[in-house]
Amino acid sequence: MGKVIEKWHRIEEFKLNGEFLYQVTFILILSVSFLQTSTYTDFFVPSTLHRWLFVGLGLIYFKIFFLDRHSFKTICVNLIVLAYLFITWRSSNDFMIVVMGSLILGMRNVNFRQIIRLYLVVGTISLVGIFINAELGIIRNIVFVRDTTNAVRQSFGIIYSTDFAAHVLYLVLAHCYLAFRRLKWYHYLSYLLLAIFVSVTTDARLDALAIVLTIPVVWIGKRAAAGYLGSRLVAGFYWTLPILGAYLTIWSAYFYTPGNHILVKLNHLISGRLLYGRVAFDRYPLSLFGQKIHENGWGASLGPMTKDLNHYFFIDSSYLRLLIIFGITALIVALVIMTKLSWKSIQSNDYALASIMVIIMISAVLEQRLIDIAYDPFLLALLAKQSSLKIKEKSFERVHC
Repeated sequence: MGKVIEKWHRIEEFKLNGEFLYQVTFILILSVSFLQTSTYTDFFVPSTLHRWLFVGLGLIYFKIFFLDRHSFKTICVNLIVLAYLFITWRSSNDFMIVVMGSLILGMRNVNFRQIIRLYLVVGTISLVGIFINAELGIIRNIVFVRDTTNAVRQSFGIIYSTDFAAHVLYLVLAHCYLAFRRLKWYHYLSYLLLAIFVSVTTDARLDALAIVLTIPVVWIGKRAAAGYLGSRLVAGFYWTLPILGAYLTIWSAYFYTPGNHILVKLNHLISGRLLYGRVAFDRYPLSLFGQKIHENGWGASLGPMTKDLNHYFFIDSSYLRLLIIFGITALIVALVIMTKLSWKSIQSNDYALASIMVIIMISAVLEQRLIDIAYDPFLLALLAKQSSLKIKEKSFERVHC
């Protein structure tokens, strides 16, 4: 009996070591990914940051194959997924999917809430540090000007103004998830003030709107978790929104024509995203495992370029990027993950992650950050050890109206 207990303790110690290794590696990968979105890249040879990512991935694979306990089935699944990630990377020439996919695989026996805490702490420190250094002139603060309104758009040390705003959005979502049941009016007020700051300084309208929408979406989710019937009827459909958002995005881009006045107005409202989505469909065929495409943006870390619309081409929507760059399979997998996480959150009477997925869906419709770990850590919940603040079943015996 003593030997059995000793063996069990060794297994638990292995699990703890594996979880600690993952947490340290997550901090490394997140920090490097954050740096890659900033003008700190001026001080690094690009290959240097990529090497650190490879070091982090090597540690993740060590955890997966030497510290995690697997059946023959899970070993085969891991190998198949890693092979798929490698094929998609080589087909698309985009390493982002390998980073996100590997982090998801490595999340077995890892506490998801603790990872979100690390994301919030590391992300906040990184963003504030970048902001201060940009204001002090240590790194560049690239300033853009919107052509139509002449609005000044600061980036505060991040490569694009919209990227800075997206960092703020996802940090707000991380705080919402961790404080879900403890959210008060002053938390919502702070989110509103952040949205105003983002709107005024970066003119990133979508991210500012998404931060504002976080307030009612999370409020409804919180009331649903507390047993209010009306809120449950609304939040009970949260799980359908990732698929609906993807369908409407792809349909609108595919059927966009200058003769469709409704889609033309929508295209103007969202800064030409439907047009460039239609161009993407015209230029590139759909594939299972992705393809290399050529994009021309506004200059990235080189600074704002002359906005020649004849040469500009960029796919902003995460859904369209997954479909065209990473392939049909990647889009299906991403939608399955988002839907499953939302469904499980609702079925567990938690609603926190389901509420977060609604805002991520809104962002994914028009922005490209769904599988970028520098912004979105929430897909990591798929295989994680959940530790959400569940209300005991007794609290659900009486349903409020």
